Amino acid sequence: MKKINNTYQQQVYDYVRNKIFSMEYRPGDSIIDSQVANELKISRTPAREAFQRLENEGLLISAARRGWRVYTLTIKDIEDIFDLKCEIEGLIAKKAALDHNEGHHQTLRNYLSRMREASMKNDVATWMEMDSSLHHHFYLMAQNERAEKLIKYLNDQWHRLRKGFIHLQVSLDEATNEHENIVNAVIDGDAEGAELAMHAHLNSVRHGLVRVLVTMILPYAVDGL
Repeated sequence: MKKINNTYQQQVYDYVRNKIFSMEYRPGDSIIDSQVANELKISRTPAREAFQRLENEGLLISAARRGWRVYTLTIKDIEDIFDLKCEIEGLIAKKAALDHNEGHHQTLRNYLSRMREASMKNDVATWMEMDSSLHHHFYLMAQNERAEKLIKYLNDQWHRLRKGFIHLQVSLDEATNEHENIVNAVIDGDAEGAELAMHAHLNSVRHGLVRVLVTMILPYAVDGL
C-alpha cells in the first residue's frame, strides 16, 4: 500500500508542479488538495503529501482554512536566490576551469555554437535547452552533483518566470556573449576569470529579472509574483 501511495503522491506532485511551471496555476492561485485528488481519481492522503512536498520546495504555501496557494515571489526572494546562485555557480565555473579535458572543451564549444545559432533565429526554446545543457556540463567538469541538485532547487523557485522573462527582457545575443565569456575562461584554464564571468552573467539575469518585476509585474500584483 505504501508503494502505491508513493506512486500516487508522485503523480500529484508532477501534475501540480507542471501546472505551476506552465502558469496554468498562477502565483497566488488557491488550490485544494482534495479537489486535485478528485481530478486524478485518487485518495486525499497522497495528494496532501505531494502538496507538503511542493511546499517544502517553495512552490506552494499552506493557507489556513483555504487549502493551499501558489507561492508568490518577491524582490527579496530573487535577491536571496541569486546571492546563493552566484556563490555556488561561481565556484562550479572555477572548478570546471581546472578540467583540461579537450573532449569536454569541445562539448562546451558545441553547446555555445548551438546557442549562437538559436539566438540568430530567435529560437528561444532551443536556446534555453542549450543553456541548460551547457550549465549541466560545467557541473560534470567540476564533478559536483550535489551542487547541481542545490541549484536545481533554487532554479525551481523562479524558472516558472524564465520563458516570459527571456521574451520580455533578455537579448539572446547578449546572453550568449555572457556564456561565451564563461566558456572561454573555462577552456583557457582561467579559474578566477571563469568565476567572475559567471558572476557577471548571473547578476545580469538578476538585475533584468528584478527590473521586469518592478516595472511590469509588481505594480499589478497584490503579493508579488
